[in-house]
Amino acid sequence: MAGRKQLPVDASTAAKEHETHSGGFLDRVSALKDLFVRAFTDDNRSVEQNVRSLELFISYFIEERNRMVHRPPQFANRADFFNDFVGDRTNASPVALIGAGKMGSALLESWIGLGLQRELIVVVEPRPSKELIDTSDKYKLRLLPDLRQLAPAVSVLFLAIKPQDADSVLPYLSKFVGNTTLLVSIMAGKSIHVISTKIKRRAAVVRAMPNIAASIGRGVTAAVANDMVQQKHRDLAFGLLRATGPVEWIENEDLMDAVTAVSGSGPAYVFLLTEMLARAGAAAGLPDQLASKLARETVAGSGELLHRSALDAAALRKSVTSSGGTTAAALNVLMGAHGLEQLLTEAVAAATKRSRELAG
Repeated sequence: MAGRKQLPVDASTAAKEHETHSGGFLDRVSALKDLFVRAFTDDNRSVEQNVRSLELFISYFIEERNRMVHRPPQFANRADFFNDFVGDRTNASPVALIGAGKMGSALLESWIGLGLQRELIVVVEPRPSKELIDTSDKYKLRLLPDLRQLAPAVSVLFLAIKPQDADSVLPYLSKFVGNTTLLVSIMAGKSIHVISTKIKRRAAVVRAMPNIAASIGRGVTAAVANDMVQQKHRDLAFGLLRATGPVEWIENEDLMDAVTAVSGSGPAYVFLLTEMLARAGAAAGLPDQLASKLARETVAGSGELLHRSALDAAALRKSVTSSGGTTAAALNVLMGAHGLEQLLTEAVAAATKRSRELAG
């Protein structure tokens, strides 16, 4: 990713790094610490939410320690940066989350957990789940059943609706789009051109594709911006999306179909691999329950090892494969002429093709 570099190993070198790069590692960790301390002192938060916040802090600390993500110095405290962007528009609904299904709700919970001021959030969801209603009540969020009840002045329209709802929702959004409004869409299969055409006006639009792991703060998102998006818009979109995992920017929107096929649909491939591994274990003689447990924990643990390790997947695979051993015997099958690589190549190609078809 452009702008990314390795952080130095020792604290003294990190301090020198801070002198030449505003918003250095130490400042960002300090800002994050303050943010979570404030969260822990909130009497409305449950033990589970505090544990989740601590997990987030630890994961952010590790990531910031190992690699620096380029962003403005004030962006270490995402809530402060957001408020700076909104400015004095205190009568507005600065972030309007349109749609709060699984992905929208995951983002909402992460925004709250990271300290975004609750009065700056409004949610539009005609069919709210019990969990969403409970969250809104607990944090005194504005939950609206209809877009017609949304105040006209908004700074961010965050679209988390289903693609099939686009035709009915997008044309109504034009009244909310001004010269400084940012529109972020995580709708699958709807291009920036389609969005702009439906709202019938030019707007700063960021199209993004997260995946289901965002629901536990471990997703990954690819994003692309149109030429109306300024740096402040990009930074703000990055902050809102980064709440659920790393964000990778791409310059060519045509790549979003392949992104959808790899990371958007990718979790399903991993789940299928887990299913098949469990069935193979049962076929080899293991009790069904034990085979399922072993497969599930193996995939989960291997994923966590890959996440934490500085080695790439190929190096990790080689590190656990002994010549002439049991793993090598299995890999000879999986890496054969008609093995896993060919199957995944065909699967990703099929998903990419389908994504293009859905986009029209």
